[in-house]
Amino acid sequence: MAQAEVTLDDEVPGAQASGGELTCTISSVMLNGSGNGDFAWTGPNGFTSGDQNPIVSAAGIYELTVTGTNGCTSVAQAEVTLDDEVPGAQASGGELNCNISSVMLSGSGNGDFAWTGPNGFTSGDQNPVVSAWHLRTHRHRHQRLHQRGAGRSDPGR
Repeated sequence: MAQAEVTLDDEVPGAQASGGELTCTISSVMLNGSGNGDFAWTGPNGFTSGDQNPIVSAAGIYELTVTGTNGCTSVAQAEVTLDDEVPGAQASGGELNCNISSVMLSGSGNGDFAWTGPNGFTSGDQNPVVSAWHLRTHRHRHQRLHQRGAGRSDPGR
């Protein structure tokens, strides 16, 4: 009588998947897949890929199916989220004149601050202080023109 040995290979390929977050400045993320076998991703808007770690640009749930050499499959999901909340920046200043030579600018909102202004002014502070040094320069120039008899009272010239 002949005998045959039959073995059962029912090892599941162990699919694992992770996603990421899209933002106003990050327009694509890499899905991370792992497991022993061939990869097949599906997702929003008809997305499909056979890559282990595809790059995607749409938020939603992505499904990874890993098929092992034995034909067994394992499924995992990865979520890509979208944070497109606008920081809601607001800014206010004040008045500079002959008696007030500096003013604190006030900024509010979620995120980093980047102020720009006249004469190359820049600041990353939320509430920077600016001075009227450029006004003094214009006033000084106006006085010199007037003393020379230029007859102009336009401080911008």
